[in-house]
Amino acid sequence: MTPADGAALVVGVGSLGLAWRRAWLTWRALPVAALVGAAVWWGAGPAGVGLLLFFFVTSSVFTRLRRRRARSAYVRAPAASRHAPHRHSPRNGWQVLANGAAASVAALLAAAFGVAAAVGAVAGALAAATADTWASELGRTAAGPTWLITTGERVSPGHSGGLSVAGTAAGLAGAIALGLLWGVLGGPPAPRAALASLVAGATGMTVDSLLGATLERRVRWVGNDAVNLAGTCAGAAVGWFLAAHAAA
Repeated sequence: MTPADGAALVVGVGSLGLAWRRAWLTWRALPVAALVGAAVWWGAGPAGVGLLLFFFVTSSVFTRLRRRRARSAYVRAPAASRHAPHRHSPRNGWQVLANGAAASVAALLAAAFGVAAAVGAVAGALAAATADTWASELGRTAAGPTWLITTGERVSPGHSGGLSVAGTAAGLAGAIALGLLWGVLGGPPAPRAALASLVAGATGMTVDSLLGATLERRVRWVGNDAVNLAGTCAGAAVGWFLAAHAAA
């Protein structure tokens, strides 16, 4: 085990402890998250773990901040116009898989078969997960209208398939930030990594919004987790394609 591997292990275990203490994950989700982290570590090394932790920690923090703002708005609102905010519920195992399964499978392919482009798929999947979560959590709290991606109809913030300027900008910023981190941690040069992450993140976010507007809540077995999984798979496919062509 290299020093970098040891550091990744310590930080990863510490992050699981923090997730439990802060109620970011249910206790049943903890072993699922550990398996996702182990797969990413095996196939993408400490850099992959760093990207996974970036997604998980920032997304959890933004979710907590958004819920805190919702509670504050509820307290300040006149009694007659109050709408009770949703109660905080930690992420469960299915939600962990929806965001982490694509990266895990790509990492396992990289480790088992030596497919170098699969590491790009790991980054692409995590870029898509980051973009979608940042867009959702930050877009809900920002001022400005939200439109349905398929029809342009005005919808409420947080509506499945809804897009806002602030949310889209936040999602793209998250993908770029993850790409820059990938470059710093030993991936491609930072500008190229940021561009690849941006394309993968934007693709995953768009697929997520399209499925959310068309299939989610209309097809019984297509819920938010299935939509998130499809978005991360799309990001992984883009990351794989870009990595394969960059190496050609």
